[in-house]
Order: sequence, then C-alpha cells, then structure tokens
Amino acid sequence: MTDLLRVAAAQLESVPNDLGSNLHKHCDMIDAARTAGVDVLLFPELSMSGHCSGAEASRLAVTHEHPHVAAIAQASGEMLTVFGAIEAGASGFYNAIFAVRDGSVVHVHRKVNLATYGTGCRS
Repeated sequence: MTDLLRVAAAQLESVPNDLGSNLHKHCDMIDAARTAGVDVLLFPELSMSGHCSGAEASRLAVTHEHPHVAAIAQASGEMLTVFGAIEAGASGFYNAIFAVRDGSVVHVHRKVNLATYGTGCRS
C-alpha cells in the first residue's frame, strides 16, 4: 500500500492591496481544501496583497504575529498551507512565502526583492 500526499494549487484572483478581502478568499479555499482531504495547499506568490503594491508595501506588510497570518494558520488545521505575502523584516520588505499549519508558522522563505524589483508595475 502506498501513502498518498494530496497537494492542491489554489488559483485565486487577489484583490490588489486589500488584505481583508484576500484573507476571506484564502479562508474559503482552505475550508474547501480541508473538506476535500488535501494535505498541502499552495497559493500563488503575493496572494495576500496582490502584485504591484508599490508605495502600499509598508501598509500591507505582515509579520509572523500578524492577525491575518494567524487566521490562515488556524484555519489550516493539520493541512500545510503555503501562501505569499509582503513580509516586514528588520532589513526592509520581502516577497515572502509563509508555510503554516496547526495554528503556527512553520517556515518562511524570502525573496530579496518584491515582485516589481523596485521598478513599479507597468501597464
């Protein structure tokens, strides 16, 4: 008998610069994935803030202790959830991926630059 690992990719349209709306979208998808028996749920890069945050980065940045990070970690239960956010760090802001489960952050991976790489978004 082979043990299966059920991995799902969450495709969502983030609302740019709206952490509250994006939190609700994340929690709805987490609920659906847990109901479906998913073990690992993967969200896209910067799924919490959307891309092109520019001057809004400081307002949208989260830390391990941010209530939205805690809400996603709590909603995940035993399922590992990986989502993207702007992280506020000691040296500035990072395009980060948070891995959470059982109510806590288990890992953070940081890219050095935000998605705009300091150039702003182009239309």
